[in-house]
Amino acid sequence: MTVIRFVTDADSNGQVLGRKSMPASKVVVWGWSNSGGHVAKLATQADKLPISAVITLDPLCDGPANLRHHMWHNPLGMARIGHWILGDFLLSIVPVLNKQLTLLVPAFGPGGMLASSEAEHGFQMMSSSAKEPSSEDAQTGHEELGNHGFGKGPKVVNSIAARYGFEVLSHRCDGAQVKCPILISWAKNEGDGLIPSKIPRRFADDCLKAQTSHISVHLHEHEGDHFGLFFGGAGFETGIQIQLQFLHSLFGPSLPKSKESFS
Repeated sequence: MTVIRFVTDADSNGQVLGRKSMPASKVVVWGWSNSGGHVAKLATQADKLPISAVITLDPLCDGPANLRHHMWHNPLGMARIGHWILGDFLLSIVPVLNKQLTLLVPAFGPGGMLASSEAEHGFQMMSSSAKEPSSEDAQTGHEELGNHGFGKGPKVVNSIAARYGFEVLSHRCDGAQVKCPILISWAKNEGDGLIPSKIPRRFADDCLKAQTSHISVHLHEHEGDHFGLFFGGAGFETGIQIQLQFLHSLFGPSLPKSKESFS
C-alpha cells in the first residue's frame, strides 16, 4: 500500500498519480483541512487515477461556503485580511511582478490570516509534533509522533502568501461524484471554529448518495476542534483507530512493513 500525505494541490498530485513510475500497489491519499479538500476532489477522479481510497479529515471542500460563514460571523476579521489578499492577488496577475514579489503574512496567531486562539494553539501543536524529541521527552516517554511509527511531518513555517485566500475560494467538490471508498471526519458539536462542521457534513451527505457495493463511505465525528486529530488533540487516539479500521476494512488486518510517502 502506498500512502500519499501532505497533498497541497489536487492537480499537481493528479499528475504524480498519473506517472508510469507510480507503484502498482494500492494507493491511499490522505489530507487534512485545506489538503483534505484537495484529496476529496481527487476522490471524484478515482476512476481516472490509480486511487484505491481517500481519507479526508476536517476538509475544506466548499471554499465559498466557508467564506460566507466567516464574513457573517467575523466581518471585522475578514476586512482586516481582505486588503492583504487583494493586494497580493493584484501582484500575482502582473506578469513582471508575479514571480518576484509575494506578500507573505503570518498564517497563525495574532495579526495572522488565522488569528483565533484555536488557530494559535493549533500552530503550537503542529510545531511541537514536528520538532525533534528532547532528552526530557525520552525520559518521560513523551516522544514525538515519528517515534510511534506515524512519520514526522514537514517543518511548520508560520507564513503564507496572502493571495492564497483567492485559491481557497476554488475549493469545492461534489460528494455525489466520489469514485472510491472514502473516510470523512469532522469535529462534533460544532467544535471547529476554522471550517464549520456543516461543510464536511454536507459533503458527507452527498457522498452517501454515491455509495455502492464498491464505493463505501465511512463517517466519523471526532472530539476537539479543528486540530483535534493532531498528536495531543482530544480526538487523536480514537481518530487513529478509526483510520486504521478503515484501511483494514479495505486491505485486510495487516499493514505492510514498509510505507512510502510523497510530499
